[in-house]
Amino acid sequence: MKKILLIIALTAILAACNSNTGDKAADEKEKDYPAMKITAIEDSMSRNFGKGFGTFLAAQIMSDSTSQQYFNKDSFIKGLELVLKCDTSIVDSNFLGGIQQGFVILEQLAELENNNDVTFDHRLVAENVIAAIGNSERLSEQQIEQLQKDFKASLDKAKNQNLKTRSDAGAKFAADKLAADKALKKLPSGLIYKITKKGSGANFKINDNVMVKYKGMHTDGSVFDQSTEPVAMKLNDSTLIAGFVELLQLMSPGAKAYAIMPAAIAYGATGSINSLRKKDIKGNETIVFEVETVGLADDKK
Repeated sequence: MKKILLIIALTAILAACNSNTGDKAADEKEKDYPAMKITAIEDSMSRNFGKGFGTFLAAQIMSDSTSQQYFNKDSFIKGLELVLKCDTSIVDSNFLGGIQQGFVILEQLAELENNNDVTFDHRLVAENVIAAIGNSERLSEQQIEQLQKDFKASLDKAKNQNLKTRSDAGAKFAADKLAADKALKKLPSGLIYKITKKGSGANFKINDNVMVKYKGMHTDGSVFDQSTEPVAMKLNDSTLIAGFVELLQLMSPGAKAYAIMPAAIAYGATGSINSLRKKDIKGNETIVFEVETVGLADDKK
């Protein structure tokens, strides 16, 4: 699967650097491909290689459940085409070295963005990298140290500003919802909820293993996670967020609820990163859940 992710990363770099990625007429698309004289035998060879490698990629994608969950075929093909349309006459060790270094920078940017909840302007980064390479004047050690300090200061400032912005936005969202819906209750923990359908029997307890359907959303309504089929959740599982555990203890079998969870009882200032290293939930983000409980899980099953 690493091979697939490597190709995806490469196509992402080229797509980000290409300012003419819009839809083009068929005759314009032909101009994108390098002008080369191809013999009939080479034409057949090219088709066979493309079909073979495409079949190999398809098999890798289908063999990995994580890939299938996040894989977007249209986006993948668009990026793949950008790579294969490169003029091979300029593909030398320097060209490949530039791509390789681009991977290194992209990895660092992705890590910084995920760890600090910031967004870099990749075009601006590229422009300054290129300008620095072309500058014949070398920086002294002191200048380099100062540059690193300046970067760290600007990074911390951007991170703190983004955390505050999301915290303020979440507080406003919660306040507006409370004002508009009198059925909502706010608990001391910060959990805001309402039971939209009453269940039967006693409420669940902290040691219960509960079958649950849920939909997790950002405050704009977009879904970051959901389960349309019941899944078992142990309320004393340390991996469950505090707000979810608290909510389930306010519900009984067959109940439905709507809940707003501020970051303090959700994913905190760090947020949550999915299996493809994308940050589903930002730091200090308020999230929303729609939850339906089915009942206690059958341990035998």
